[in-house]
Amino acid sequence: EGRFEQIGKPEEVYRRPATEYVADFLGARNRLALKAEGDGSAHVEGVRLAGFVRSGFTGSYVLRFRDTDLKLRPAGSTGGDASHWVSGAEVVEVLPAGDHAEHVVRIGDRQLFIDVPVAQGVFSPGQAVEVGIDLAHTLCYDSNGRRVEDWAPVR
Repeated sequence: EGRFEQIGKPEEVYRRPATEYVADFLGARNRLALKAEGDGSAHVEGVRLAGFVRSGFTGSYVLRFRDTDLKLRPAGSTGGDASHWVSGAEVVEVLPAGDHAEHVVRIGDRQLFIDVPVAQGVFSPGQAVEVGIDLAHTLCYDSNGRRVEDWAPVR
């Protein structure tokens, strides 16, 4: 529409997109709904996660992720290298790509694309999984599409 969305050093624009539009344009195509409760907990796609947001943070937001920023593990398992896990997801399709496989995952009415190294295992279509979120690789945007700072607890 003939306007600048963000001006900055390439690394800064890539790591900290100022708007949801820029985030999507630069590969953060995965989108999840966040409802912060104010007590440090939040609901991500309806799943309650304790300690997910900073205390006092409230309202509805959108989280954005790149394909490599989300993790997968079988439903009901423990461990993994993410700080929070969202249950209730299912693998819809697996697209092999050499040393990794792109997994198309449905959670609620959302579809996510999650890139998993083959060395970590490949999941099967129809398999129940949990989606792992690492807060260090999570982008948060308000209802106007502007990036929100200081929403996550300090780690």
